[in-house]
Amino acid sequence: MKFSFSTKGWHNISFEEFCNIAADLKFEGIELHNIKNPLFTDKDGAFHEHTAAGTIRKLYEKKLSLPCIDTICNIADNDGFDKSVDEILACIDFAKRLKIPFIRLHAGMAEDIEKATACVVSIIEKTIADAEENGVTLLLETSGIFSNTEILRDTLERFASDSFAASLDMYS
Repeated sequence: MKFSFSTKGWHNISFEEFCNIAADLKFEGIELHNIKNPLFTDKDGAFHEHTAAGTIRKLYEKKLSLPCIDTICNIADNDGFDKSVDEILACIDFAKRLKIPFIRLHAGMAEDIEKATACVVSIIEKTIADAEENGVTLLLETSGIFSNTEILRDTLERFASDSFAASLDMYS
């Protein structure tokens, strides 16, 4: 993975400004948080179908990459199951189009760890084939219920896939 920063929490900044900040501070990439952000998807957004090629060219010129998409869904929330699956599949399609190799998944804390873990497993079962087919790796963030390494290990071991791995969150 590249030395990158996330667009999470940055509001009212153009993608051009993100690129300038990354280049000035010697970062190698920019992690996209929330691909539905109008900054990315509006008609003049950085990754709209009519502007994406130009954006990719600018990234190349500045020697920057897009190493990861950060989902905004909580994959441990059974009530949001369908929305989570839809978001992950949309991220896979977006990643394929822009040649982004990783998608980071977040599972928050839960009172019922077994139920939350079962929800995560079901979501991965519904999305892993698409990730494999499109050359994208789903990264399970080591936070929330997965700050417990035993639960993380057991979940990772359920899937024999190079398209499913962990992303270390140093702060959890």
